[in-house]
Amino acid sequence: MKHTIAILIVTFFISYTTKTFSEDKKEIVKAPKIELAQWMQGEIKAEKGKNFYEGKTFVLEFWATWCGPCRRMIPHMNELVDKFKNDSVLFVSVSDEKKETVEAFMAKNKMKASVALDNNDKTFSAYGVSSIPQMFLINTKGEIVWGGHPVAFTEEMLSHYLKTGEILQAKEE
Repeated sequence: MKHTIAILIVTFFISYTTKTFSEDKKEIVKAPKIELAQWMQGEIKAEKGKNFYEGKTFVLEFWATWCGPCRRMIPHMNELVDKFKNDSVLFVSVSDEKKETVEAFMAKNKMKASVALDNNDKTFSAYGVSSIPQMFLINTKGEIVWGGHPVAFTEEMLSHYLKTGEILQAKEE
């Protein structure tokens, strides 16, 4: 009984916190500017006069070292990076913690995505992130096409998006 209740709570939480931005095709949600304080791993260089993510499909994850659900999503994110690294998809995990905290964590935990710091809370605020983990899929035009909890962002969803330009909707049970 407790197991069933826990599953229902998690399902409700995921459903409640996941917003698919492509549901309303008329509304285009421009991705806010990404202002990073420092790259910790896998710095992505920008072409002169452009942002590092312009013209690319981009997965932006917000996380923290102290966040249990964030830590549990690392293997999922690593699998996505491995699967789609040759498809010109950028993966960036952003933390708002101190450099020393993230460095110590990364020394013990393998993260395959690029990792950056948002020490001034500019990017967290711009994306309206009030709970973590949180993930966004940004298209080559700089528009948010999906946002929500990373557990709802599947390999199948990203693969379908890259082939069709449309988000694969979760199946109703």
